[in-house]
Amino acid sequence: MLQKVKTGTRSFLDYSFYRESDDLQAEIEKYQKLYQGIRLYHINSTPYGGGVAALLYCCMPLLGGIGMKTDWRIIEGNQNFFKVTKAFHNALQGAEYAPLLSEKMTRKELYELFQEFLSSKAAAATLGRSTGILGGI
Repeated sequence: MLQKVKTGTRSFLDYSFYRESDDLQAEIEKYQKLYQGIRLYHINSTPYGGGVAALLYCCMPLLGGIGMKTDWRIIEGNQNFFKVTKAFHNALQGAEYAPLLSEKMTRKELYELFQEFLSSKAAAATLGRSTGILGGI
């Protein structure tokens, strides 16, 4: 099971002193209607010690405060799992798959490692019944 991070809720009105608009309540109500019924499920590897965690501790309560259903979970994995996810993270930001290339991990090995994760309990808890692979190797 993935560990749940409790963040609570917080109102944007708590920050009204930063905004010059007199119509903040109307704007909040607009976003409450817009996001009604939407769920945000965020998964990362740590609830502390990084930029993502710092942002989530601020943003998740505010999104909950306008009625969005939010859930933040911490995923666990072995060293290979995090090598792969870090490589994806870096590649999405324009870097090469350096950690994988330096270890000469083949596409097939990467695919098998990802399949191993998908069949794990962590994947079942994370992805539920919507687990699937897009594309092929």
